[in-house]
Amino acid sequence: MSFCAFIPITAGEKSHVSTRYHLASTTDSIDTLAAILQNKSTMGAHERLLARILRGASDADISFSAMCSLLRKLGFEERIRGDHHIFTRNGVEEILNLQPRGSKAKPYQVKQVRNVLLHYKIMLETSDEQ
Repeated sequence: MSFCAFIPITAGEKSHVSTRYHLASTTDSIDTLAAILQNKSTMGAHERLLARILRGASDADISFSAMCSLLRKLGFEERIRGDHHIFTRNGVEEILNLQPRGSKAKPYQVKQVRNVLLHYKIMLETSDEQ
């Protein structure tokens, strides 16, 4: 079975190390890739959340506020109308209209976010200065 996933890439051996996550096709198991991405010792909260969303095994247990924060970090603009959080981004046709269910995101909306991230190959870039 073939699918796409975000893979961490570290550039060079410099004093300033830049880690970039890019979309890559692979035939490895999605659980293996998600486990690599969830290495808590080298990843921040956004990276761990992105791994959980990409894995798709816990769509019902994603924090709504954390998902909104991740989308803002990924370059989406947010506007709020009542309890509707509407996310748009240049180059992305789809408009993500999200509403919380208590403090959690609705599972079908987590799936919509995952599909948009994979379809448009949206990356999370971090920079670690030493």
